[in-house]
Amino acid sequence: MLIIKFLGLVLVVTVCSLIGVLKGQAIKLRCQRLRLFCESLDIFYEYIEQGNYELDRVIEKAFDRCDFLNDTYLNAQDKAMINDFFVSLGHSAKKAECDRIKCCSIAAQRQLAKAENDVTQKCKIYSVFGICIGLGIAVLLI
Repeated sequence: MLIIKFLGLVLVVTVCSLIGVLKGQAIKLRCQRLRLFCESLDIFYEYIEQGNYELDRVIEKAFDRCDFLNDTYLNAQDKAMINDFFVSLGHSAKKAECDRIKCCSIAAQRQLAKAENDVTQKCKIYSVFGICIGLGIAVLLI
C-alpha cells in the first residue's frame, strides 16, 4: 500500500512539473514563430521592392516557413497583427506597400521583443512553479 501511495505522489509531482515545462515551452515557441514572421517580412519587403514577381508568388516564397499563422501558440494580439497585414495586402502602390510592410515589421519586432522578455522571465518561473505545485499537492495528499 505504501508503494502505491509513493508512486501516486511521484506521478502528481511529475505531471505538475511537466505542465510547467510545457507552458514554458509554449512561450519559447511563440518567440520562435514571431522571429520567423519578422524574417519573412524582411524577405517579402525585398521582393516587393524589386517588383519583378507576381504577388502570389512573392507571398508563397517569402512566407513558405510560416505555416503556423493560425497556431495556438500565438496570442490574440499577434494573430490580429498578422491578419491585418494579410487582409490589406496588395491594395496599394509599390511605395505604399513597402511603407506598410515596414510598419508591420516594426510592430512585429515590438511583439518579438515582448516575447523574448517573456521567455527570459517566465520560462523558469513556470517550471519551478509546476514543481512547487506538484510538491504542495503531494504534501497535502500525505
